[in-house]
Amino acid sequence: MLNVNWQTFASSIERVGEFSNSQKLIKLDVKQNTVDVVGQDIDFAISAKETISLDKPSTPISIGFQAELLLQALRVGRGVIEYSEPSMAVVINNENKTVLVMPMQING
Repeated sequence: MLNVNWQTFASSIERVGEFSNSQKLIKLDVKQNTVDVVGQDIDFAISAKETISLDKPSTPISIGFQAELLLQALRVGRGVIEYSEPSMAVVINNENKTVLVMPMQING
């Protein structure tokens, strides 16, 4: 479970997504108390990384997303982000809505 301020998280995804490839693919490296939002475009040799503190400790995982889809889901869901494996759908829950987002396969 990823418990983070959704506005801070969304802003970070927007900024980092600008440094990712043309499909706006980003990687989330979740650690126990932080999450790194990483974007890179190998063709143009640019990258960005932002680290956000988590409200509660989380289970480590590296998972990839298309930034725009994740942002849309965050804006609708605005809740706790639940995940289990890098290949399984991520669930964003609040008291009124449940949103599913499929991750993208990442290398390394």
